[in-house]
Amino acid sequence: MELPNEIIGCRLRELCERESISVGEFARRAQVSVSSAHHWARGDYAPTAPALYQIATTYHVSVDWLLGLIPEERRN
Repeated sequence: MELPNEIIGCRLRELCERESISVGEFARRAQVSVSSAHHWARGDYAPTAPALYQIATTYHVSVDWLLGLIPEERRN
């Protein structure tokens, strides 16, 4: 079973792949620390609630998806 940090890291890497951007660019667009984004993508630790909100709104995904609570992001 994957740990929550690993799930979030996987989802962040998936966003980077989908957008064809680096983790640094991911961080810049979401207005979060590049260092933190690298730690999150590796699964070292999880983003704070405000950071999750910022990522979700920037990349138009749900926090539930980022946390691994739903298997796929539903797009309209």
